[in-house]
Amino acid sequence: MAAGVFLATTGEGLVRATPGAGGAWDVAYLLSRRIVRCLAADPLAPHVVYAGTEHEGVLRSDDGGLTWAPTGLAGRNVRALAVSRAAPGTVYAGTKPALVFVSRDAGATWAELAGFRRIASRRFWFSPAERPYRAYVQ
Repeated sequence: MAAGVFLATTGEGLVRATPGAGGAWDVAYLLSRRIVRCLAADPLAPHVVYAGTEHEGVLRSDDGGLTWAPTGLAGRNVRALAVSRAAPGTVYAGTKPALVFVSRDAGATWAELAGFRRIASRRFWFSPAERPYRAYVQ
């Protein structure tokens, strides 16, 4: 992202804040009515940002969070995202229920990560006050 750009999830959507005139902040509310669970910026291209959503998969922004487009995993509840510094274009997404997906082409295609075994749901795997109690990747 550009210097001085901040993104934060709000529960429904996200906020993008940039420095404005006279020390004030310009604040934009984006992705309203979407539950954004996590954010990750590409360490090699910080203007590229990914958002993990509940039931809408992964969204991608190529302009530091101004505009967003779906990039895969539609219908999935994405709870964690990571972008690799060592392997350009590689993005990992953790979901609920517990699965890990990988994209090696900056989100154009996704595959379940080989070798990662599904974690069975148990009563002790839960996020407080969140039903149904199913394991997920955090």
